Amino acid sequence: MPDITETQVREFIALKLADESDILATEHREVENKMMDFIVQELAKTVKSKVVTLDSFTTDRNYSVATDLALPSVITGVLVMLVCAAANNGFAVGDTITAPTPYPQDANRTSAQGIGVQFNNSNPGSVKVMVNDQITIMTAYNSGTGAVANNVMLSGGSMANWAIKLIIGYI
Repeated sequence: MPDITETQVREFIALKLADESDILATEHREVENKMMDFIVQELAKTVKSKVVTLDSFTTDRNYSVATDLALPSVITGVLVMLVCAAANNGFAVGDTITAPTPYPQDANRTSAQGIGVQFNNSNPGSVKVMVNDQITIMTAYNSGTGAVANNVMLSGGSMANWAIKLIIGYI
């Protein structure tokens, strides 16, 4: 069914609910149904979000994470965050930080770092998460005057201190 426009709804109301004093209940019901059709149609176009977590993971692995989204849902994007599960490196439990995207080796960096995500809308029921050999994050915020920002390398057993949080945008 093609989309109903706001103008079409207004014209329908004007036609069905003219300035008559004796309007049939069936006319009111048709107008209510048309308005509800329009509202439902427009809500379906609104981007929603869903949060899923991967509570346990290690480096150098691939994961398939269930989203519980069904067709015709369309994933518009996935944001990857890390959530502190056990205090470490100045982070408190619940602190949420950006997860690094994978990058190649250059300028003295170590290769195989970061977290990648893959999805395909032919199956919105899961997203794929790829965790490289190690993850580089920024140090916890330091409010001291002139404090510098540095990085921390995570790998192996230190991954138990973190969970992966996926914020999935979909329509």
